[in-house]
Amino acid sequence: SPLIRFLEVLPKSGDTELALLKSHLVIEEVLTKIIYKNVAQEKYISEAKLSFYQKCKIARSINEIASASWVWQALKLLNQARNELSHNLTREELDIKLESFTSHVKVHNHDLFSTAPSQKFTNFHMAAFATYIVLASFANFDPAKVKVPTLLGSQNA
Repeated sequence: SPLIRFLEVLPKSGDTELALLKSHLVIEEVLTKIIYKNVAQEKYISEAKLSFYQKCKIARSINEIASASWVWQALKLLNQARNELSHNLTREELDIKLESFTSHVKVHNHDLFSTAPSQKFTNFHMAAFATYIVLASFANFDPAKVKVPTLLGSQNA
């Protein structure tokens, strides 16, 4: 399931930089699934070697996701953070971009952030999950079945 896929790719160490890279990749997988679901010949999309940005634009053209329009800005901010990590060695600007992404998602999903973050599952991780789950719901996945305590590993869920 998409939830398992998301949790599988997150680093168990809680490393934010690695979590950024892995979250970006798994979200890109879902964008690709959304696109594939709506085209006649997947091979031409694959051959196009589309960037994350291009996939976002195509996925948005397929489904605006009016119920969660915040997701498109979240994807833009996530991509900016990933690009910052990929092209610069300093941490200061990356931290600003990560906080911008996390804050944006938190404003639109404040209920998800009611559980205190831990060293291994930070607010960034929750923001990435919130973004991922919205997109996954449009790739034939029901995020309503996922409960936050389950995501965080609670035995009481």
